[in-house]
Amino acid sequence: MSNYAVDAYYLGKLENFDNLKNKLKKELFDLVREEDDSRECYIDLGYDSITWLERGGYPRAKKKILEIADGKIRIMSREPYHLPDEKPSSVSKDIDYTIACAGQQIEFDGVVIEVLNPQGTLLHGTESDIDNNSVVLHVNMDDISFLLTADLMWQGELELISRRLIPECTVLKVGHHGSVTSTTTEFLATVNPQMAVISADPQKYGHPSDEVVARLEAELGAENIYITDEDGTIEFITDGKRLWVKLGG
Repeated sequence: MSNYAVDAYYLGKLENFDNLKNKLKKELFDLVREEDDSRECYIDLGYDSITWLERGGYPRAKKKILEIADGKIRIMSREPYHLPDEKPSSVSKDIDYTIACAGQQIEFDGVVIEVLNPQGTLLHGTESDIDNNSVVLHVNMDDISFLLTADLMWQGELELISRRLIPECTVLKVGHHGSVTSTTTEFLATVNPQMAVISADPQKYGHPSDEVVARLEAELGAENIYITDEDGTIEFITDGKRLWVKLGG
């Protein structure tokens, strides 16, 4: 039986997306309730996107989304996926695996990797549950540390702040490719990074957001912000005491 993970992006004005989401919530969630166990479907409505996961055949949700969106939705991908309660493909290959959860820790050669997110109880009902349950890692070697925030959005950031789970870091890998949905002023104040790096392709999604870049520049200075689109491959090299940045390549 085929499974699909599909992303759709809104091409209209963002201020009109809320109205569209309200229609989608009713229509799509009604569709989900109609599905039986053999055609499980999950819908996530994000800041400017729609993600759905469906088990069994080509997603019926696609037709409904295109009808409601009236041509303002672009389908970006359709690929196999596994639902959270399914075992990953590594099982069939006899590869040991561990599902990431806050509190886990890996140590090797003086490096400590700590999982800060997702929590034991996943966040539900946020702007994008998939993003807010991203795997967030704190990587530390003596005096140098890195915070890798994946696609965490503002609600996930707030949750970590409220739980006092966010440590300061030397380098912040900016969340969600520099999207305006992430890297709030409160989050930056808590993390207090010395440098920030953004992995983004403006030609594809328009990231990073000018607002986020301006926020980072105000806190860190433009000389301490690195963006893959401008700087190419970015390498951080450390001995635990000093930090070198290698650009290009």
